[in-house]
Amino acid sequence: MQVELAVQLCAQPSASDCCLTRSGAQELQFACPGELRKAGFPVSEGQFAFEHIFENDVSAKQIYDSMVQEMTQRFFTERQSNVVFTYGQRGTPKRQLLFGGSCGISETISESCGLAQLALHQIFASGDSPDVLCLQAFVLGVNEQVVDLQDPENCQARFSDPSAAPRLLDVSKVRVRSYSAAVEALLKITQNVEDIFRECPGEEGG
Repeated sequence: MQVELAVQLCAQPSASDCCLTRSGAQELQFACPGELRKAGFPVSEGQFAFEHIFENDVSAKQIYDSMVQEMTQRFFTERQSNVVFTYGQRGTPKRQLLFGGSCGISETISESCGLAQLALHQIFASGDSPDVLCLQAFVLGVNEQVVDLQDPENCQARFSDPSAAPRLLDVSKVRVRSYSAAVEALLKITQNVEDIFRECPGEEGG
């Protein structure tokens, strides 16, 4: 298994709030802010290494070209499964990096595209693209409620008995045979993501 770690440095309200600074080409120095230290935060400082460090204004396409493009290619050449996930505090553009915004989704590749669309474009542009690609997308809520992003009204979507190896059940699958069909499915998924998170207070940013 190969793991790559990347971090994006997001703008802070003021310099005094900044707790991460570059200490090398692929290293960050962490210094715990004073208020957190007073509250008992267990780590006062540390140094961390990453395969990639991106600045605040990086686009999803730049991230894709730097690290995800090769992963997508390995899917064909080595039949290697891949997982890409984003993690960060509230207000950082996690969903936007993965999906982009629905208003910017079209068949044209641009800096506003999300990682999912860029991967689909690469898959269908390659000579090894499958005849049929099945897409599934869902959100797992805090109470393990599964929301089907192809059909949010689907009340049957769920995980199997968690005491055994969990399996995803009854989530919609859309079968696409072309890049244009994949973009159409992705647009629907992204619109549903935006609708779902728009209803969550404080989740506008990501």
